[in-house]
Amino acid sequence: MQQALQIPPGIRCTEKIYCRGEVMLDPCAENQFLYLLTSGEATVYYQTENGEILAIYAYHPVDFFGELELLSDRKLPTLVRARTDCRVTLVHRDEVLRWLKQDFSFTQLVLRRLCEKVVEGSDERMRLSLLTIRQRYLLAIRRHQEAGDLAKLTKAQLCEEVGAPVRSLNRVIAQCSGEVQYKKRRFVPQPLLNAATI
Repeated sequence: MQQALQIPPGIRCTEKIYCRGEVMLDPCAENQFLYLLTSGEATVYYQTENGEILAIYAYHPVDFFGELELLSDRKLPTLVRARTDCRVTLVHRDEVLRWLKQDFSFTQLVLRRLCEKVVEGSDERMRLSLLTIRQRYLLAIRRHQEAGDLAKLTKAQLCEEVGAPVRSLNRVIAQCSGEVQYKKRRFVPQPLLNAATI
């Protein structure tokens, strides 16, 4: 989405600010609101059965989330946390349903975003499934090296990019110490990285 949503007159809403790192949608609490992200970035996380947390989607302004719980029988959301300070407009479920009934273009927008999220998620899973964690790790390191921001790369950020939990990433880091060493919380490429076939 590129344009801000114009909330029609008569649809009640509230604005809220979330600080960086704050939980926006709690997976243990029922969600009754549509979140319209007007500024900042938010990340959706999936928690595995063994407690590992994996980033699976990122929201950027202007976008929305929380619609799944409002439009389906699923009442508990997936964890969403503010990646940066965020400003959202919250619209209660009853108001969202009223909005959908009176504004067909809003209904189309919600349906289009739902479809886009399904396609984006499927494409990303397919792309990542074709590469091993080792290949994803080395590609991410190479991308950051070429962009000149490897010194700022954190292990948490790399977990998100690689799509692997910390435990799995730690194993790959150890296996790839000939290509990239992890010293003092920094990734240090070795001469073998440029020659490595990914």
